[in-house]
Amino acid sequence: MDINLKRDLCFFDLESTGLNVVRDRIVQIAMIKFKASGGDPEEMTMLINPGIPISEEAMSVHGITPKDLSNKPTFQQVAQKIYDFIGNADLAGYNSNRFDVPLLMEEFARVGMDFDTE
Repeated sequence: MDINLKRDLCFFDLESTGLNVVRDRIVQIAMIKFKASGGDPEEMTMLINPGIPISEEAMSVHGITPKDLSNKPTFQQVAQKIYDFIGNADLAGYNSNRFDVPLLMEEFARVGMDFDTE
């Protein structure tokens, strides 16, 4: 697919423990990044142990259970890898400005990392 980009573009989607961006945590992140320089897109998907319970409502939506996450890394353990993957890319995704971007920003803030969305 040819896309004329001025900056890298990273589409991403999160699954979480619930719908409260301050209280809830990420359980899965999926990203695909298109480079302005062209070439094949890069992909990254990972399950993340949230360290808190997953609501029944959330599990009924995404199907991810505590058992699926028991041996997975915490956000703190993968934060730098996610940050580096995104780099200076613009972010995109379905409903991302209302939920995914704020939740991702909260997760980075919890581990002491500044995630600038400008």
